[in-house]
Amino acid sequence: PFYLSPAGSRCHCLMAAASRPDSPEIQYEDDFWESAWTLPPLTDPSWWESRPYEERPRDRSPNSFATRRHKGADDTARAARMAVSVGNVVFLDYGERPRVVHARLVLAEVDSSTFEFTIATPDLDVYTEILDGSNPDLQHFYLGGPGAGPGPLAAAPVEVWVLGGCCGGRKIGEQVVPPAGLPTLGDYGLMSMVDMDGNSRAVLIKKMAIDQIPAFCDERIQCARDATAVDGEERSAADDIRTLSIKYTASGERRRVFKESIGELIQTEMEDFPYEPRTCLPYLQAIVNVSESAYGQHLQWIQQAKIPEKIPEGSRAIYEDETLAHILDVAVCYDGLAVCNLASFELLVRRLHADAQILKERRKLEENKGKAKGKPSKGGALCALRAAGSAYEDGADIGVGSVVNMELSKLSLPSGGVAGVSLVDSLEGTTKNMVEDFENFMLQDADAWTFIEDESCKVPPYNDQLLSARKGYLTFLRRLFDAGVLGHTSRCRGRVGAFCVSKKSKFIDGVEHKRQRLVLDCRQTNLQFREPPMTELGSLASLGNLQLPEGKKLYVATADIRDCFYAVNCPIGMSDFFCLRSDITPAEAIFISNGAWSIEDNTPFVSPCITVLPMGFSWSFYLIQVLHEQATMKALGIPRSSLILEGQPAPDVDDKSCLAMPYCDNVHTMSTDPRVCQVGCDDVQEKLTSMGFDLHEETEASTYCCTLGGVIDGDKGQVRASNQRLWRISLAFEYLTFAKVHPALVQKKCEAWASGMSAGDFVAYLPLSGLHEDEHITLKEGRALVLALRTVAPVAMKSSRQLQKSHKPVHKSECRTLRADLKVQVEQKKKSQKSAKRVIADKMAPLPVSKRQKRTIQAAIVPKDPEDKMIGKLAQSRKVTLLGSKSISKESRVQYGLYLQRFKVFCQESGVRWPMPDMDADPLMADFMDVMFQDGRSAHEGEKTLAALEFEFVQLKGRMVRSRRALRGWRRVMPATSRLPLPRIMMHGLAMQLLAQGKRDMALMTLVMFNLYLRPGEAADLCKRHVVAPVKMAGNQYAWVTVIIRDQEHKKPDKIGVYDNSLPFDKSQDLWLGNQLLQHAQSVKSKDGKLFNFKMEEYRRAFVKAGVDLGVPGLHPYQMRHGGATEDLTSGRRDFNMVKIRGRWRTDQSVRRYNKVGRVQQLLNQLSVSSQ
Repeated sequence: PFYLSPAGSRCHCLMAAASRPDSPEIQYEDDFWESAWTLPPLTDPSWWESRPYEERPRDRSPNSFATRRHKGADDTARAARMAVSVGNVVFLDYGERPRVVHARLVLAEVDSSTFEFTIATPDLDVYTEILDGSNPDLQHFYLGGPGAGPGPLAAAPVEVWVLGGCCGGRKIGEQVVPPAGLPTLGDYGLMSMVDMDGNSRAVLIKKMAIDQIPAFCDERIQCARDATAVDGEERSAADDIRTLSIKYTASGERRRVFKESIGELIQTEMEDFPYEPRTCLPYLQAIVNVSESAYGQHLQWIQQAKIPEKIPEGSRAIYEDETLAHILDVAVCYDGLAVCNLASFELLVRRLHADAQILKERRKLEENKGKAKGKPSKGGALCALRAAGSAYEDGADIGVGSVVNMELSKLSLPSGGVAGVSLVDSLEGTTKNMVEDFENFMLQDADAWTFIEDESCKVPPYNDQLLSARKGYLTFLRRLFDAGVLGHTSRCRGRVGAFCVSKKSKFIDGVEHKRQRLVLDCRQTNLQFREPPMTELGSLASLGNLQLPEGKKLYVATADIRDCFYAVNCPIGMSDFFCLRSDITPAEAIFISNGAWSIEDNTPFVSPCITVLPMGFSWSFYLIQVLHEQATMKALGIPRSSLILEGQPAPDVDDKSCLAMPYCDNVHTMSTDPRVCQVGCDDVQEKLTSMGFDLHEETEASTYCCTLGGVIDGDKGQVRASNQRLWRISLAFEYLTFAKVHPALVQKKCEAWASGMSAGDFVAYLPLSGLHEDEHITLKEGRALVLALRTVAPVAMKSSRQLQKSHKPVHKSECRTLRADLKVQVEQKKKSQKSAKRVIADKMAPLPVSKRQKRTIQAAIVPKDPEDKMIGKLAQSRKVTLLGSKSISKESRVQYGLYLQRFKVFCQESGVRWPMPDMDADPLMADFMDVMFQDGRSAHEGEKTLAALEFEFVQLKGRMVRSRRALRGWRRVMPATSRLPLPRIMMHGLAMQLLAQGKRDMALMTLVMFNLYLRPGEAADLCKRHVVAPVKMAGNQYAWVTVIIRDQEHKKPDKIGVYDNSLPFDKSQDLWLGNQLLQHAQSVKSKDGKLFNFKMEEYRRAFVKAGVDLGVPGLHPYQMRHGGATEDLTSGRRDFNMVKIRGRWRTDQSVRRYNKVGRVQQLLNQLSVSSQ
């Protein structure tokens, strides 16, 4: 501290007695100030804070007051300086030694921008000075307080001692009173205290201000959590694995978000956990993929499964599932429990699994109820005989290919080091570009992800039981790593299952060794990818179309690619879609890879993934086939037309050319010259080997070759089935000779069926319910049927023309019967109509058909519509079939026609005939989208136009690559905009406007659409029978007026394909509206009469006009549906799941967009003041 004193005689300065800090107070003896005062310590910060004027030291550092003032950073200080006015007394310190503080009186303002004033000294000297901290001559600058003296002293900060260590029964931060003479170090001290057990211990205390106590407590608690010990059983104070942190909402409610909480859960492995394998966390993760909570998933399950044949009405399983779902929600959202680490919740989740399994078995019992036991039915026996065998392994034993329990010792995997073929580097052309950019070309479009999310929940990957145990799973991963097909990723984008099927045994030194083939369940991953293009394989049926020159023999050389699929590496990023059952820790990853994998230290988990093309992947077979084709064409120097492929014209055969028939991993080269054939096969093998493949089972060029389940006999020029297959067919038909079967199962379809009546009419009018048996048709059997029809029909026609000796229909029929085994019954031409009826009657003769039924059948034969004559031939004529046209609504077909007509006009203007060639469709559509974009049209029109084209020309599906790329760019440049939801107050305003115009029915329809979230078309279709009166005596659940949307009798489902949606007026504030609608329905005479007798176009015009009258133009009736959902969500009348069910939305994403409070307020602000 320093004191003011008069420096000698009447001096105008106050001199500091710096050398005498303890000197007595000295009075100032000037008439200018009559009061005596003492300056406080200049180093006391509380005094500076209490001053009404900024007083800063002379510091020029970057963070100093003066520097920041020059930079304009201290607006508060600037405001204080502007408070200096004429008549103020100020005190200036120019930095003299000894220190002197000069008193000055402000006389006038010279320049306010530079804070320059005219001041006077006590001895009446007048001069100008800059009264600001930026004045370089000033070290301190003070403003006089009341009575021209300094301001009052601020209270000194209150400091207390608080407890900083742990002591039983006491809390950290608790105030204590230390004894005198305690040991201190700065603000810290040691104090002896007695804990709750009566033991005395030394604890740490600290001296601090009261407002610093909360931060100190947080710091000490965090230190305790982070503390670790060098020895002992408890070496750290880690977080409790059983709990999550407690969170609060903005309104102060204690609640966590279920979806976010599940994402935070980490399953901790415990050696003594009583229930293995653990299923809780995978079950919860599956829930959040389909719903916002466990109770929301329960509601979805009820909505989808509450059908008589699935869950009996009134089943307690519904109540039990609801109770368990509530327990899960409360445990996670309120209690904050890490349920995946609690054995009690593991039991709860297993109970949910058991309930689902019980219901599944009960459904099977209901389905099998009434079926006789004992011997199978004759029809069923025939169906079993008709099941196709494997065409690939003709001599396979019975049971080969069936699912078996995994045994790692029998697993057939490569020996390691096989995967060496780079898919991207080996492919060429458009296929290479597609694989390189598979994110844009192979993955589904963004608008399909909602459907994929729903479908993926129905097909969880299947895993073998061995993989449920952690030890078995890690051993399996180690086996895959040793085989060279396993990698890891930190970005899991898809899961696949793994199980085994039996494989043909292998005999080594006369000893049978059973083998198993690894199969990956890629169904969920396949949903994320588009359907691959049709794979054109080499086939024996295509080989049979070759025309062998006279006197020539056909030579065939073959080879086989070893572990073909295991040899091809996935492109970068694609292996992320083939992650296995569950993630592993870094320690487990090091164990699996023997330290070969480098895992970052901060990575908690990694996902093991398959790095080669899995055989269950939908694109694998296509990519391998294209890779094989390109390698063959490059090795032999031949075009693709020289390949023998399914559906392609047969190439010419001569001595100089070498043909090839690539079939996945089977190499076939053919020629009439054995040397050319062998050299070609060697060249193909050399090319495949250079790419990284390993080949085996090579055969020299020969005229006899067994392959693909058949025999190629080059000497005779024949392609036939193998002897084993022929014997099987012979034995099967021998059984049919003696077995009694229904004629309908074996009789052939004759020509009269196509012109007379359809197979659907046959089933509808005949008692064939006993013949309906479940039959499994394999993919190869279906392909074989298609190939047989493609091959037999042309051959039969060609052979008939060669064998017939006259043009009589009977001769033609007999020739076709002889050659193709297709029995056709033909009558004279003048009796053609009667003949068709007679043929059908003859074919049905073995069946017990009454005369009345026969007359009904004959009446159905005559076509009622000229288009019915084309039934059965529409798809062959490249037209939309009858059932195909029913796949979309009538309104959509009309829309498709309009969009397609615009595109047709564009094609004609471009000089392309209609219908256009398939190869020109994609570039034309891409150009048409550019034109529509330039015209300012929305991407929605582009989507509809493309959908209309693919609907009309189904063969273009999946081939419009450039068009879909243009559509993605269109959406990015011009993103889709959704209609704003209307608030309830604005809806009432619209209804009042319609009432004022005398349109009562329209006003009522507006209110109903808003309350029930109805689409305009659904509201327009409401009939009297759809409004159900309450039955209060039956219980509270029936005490509301209920509206049924899209009932089954109407045969028109809602947008997501559901019938009989029941929507009640179940809120007290909406009871009046339900009663009004019921009274209006009772006034309609017929039960099928419409509730609202006006056209939708009339309502739309009136609705838009009412909006214009309110000052909000451009409204659409669809905004009522959006507004009702938004109002209930934002006001809390209904929770998220109830809004989703009431609005019949399929996904949570569709509901989230209606939580738009800010956008609704923008719409309300558009109202005029009078309307508000």
